[in-house]
Amino acid sequence: MPALLPVARWTAGWPLPEAVPAAASVYFVLVFLALILATLTAYAGTRFLIPWGAFVVGAAALGILVMARTAPGWSVEADADTWLELAVAALWGIGGLVYATAAGRLSFPSPHWTQDVTLSEEERLRAAFARFLETLFEGFRLDFGARRAQAVDDELDVVSVAAGLGRGD
Repeated sequence: MPALLPVARWTAGWPLPEAVPAAASVYFVLVFLALILATLTAYAGTRFLIPWGAFVVGAAALGILVMARTAPGWSVEADADTWLELAVAALWGIGGLVYATAAGRLSFPSPHWTQDVTLSEEERLRAAFARFLETLFEGFRLDFGARRAQAVDDELDVVSVAAGLGRGD
């Protein structure tokens, strides 16, 4: 109950449609920071860690700003409030720019295409599908790391064995 007092003081006198989102924002920032740890761990060692890190630091700064606004005597017109809002916007902007840049630099290597003669339409389709999956997994491995690619490959192996297709290495 003591955690609700600063938020209740901050939103005192506000109409309900404005007070509920304002009060919930404090707690949603904390929930976001707790739940984002799995995403950060998954992107460790990839080019997407830096933008996600910037998003998390921006969310933490937003949480600090919202908590600071609950303090008695805090003025929204204060210089610190303006600088914290600017820091949040800058961190999210930098995170978005770096994320877009990293995503734009994704490149998938083209596989070596052999000129073998296939005997049937079925063999040609199987070879094309195998090349497609090989290219897909190679790009996934390069961009998201070998550990995540191996986990997906292992899951597909389990599905193919369960379906009676065997392993197609």
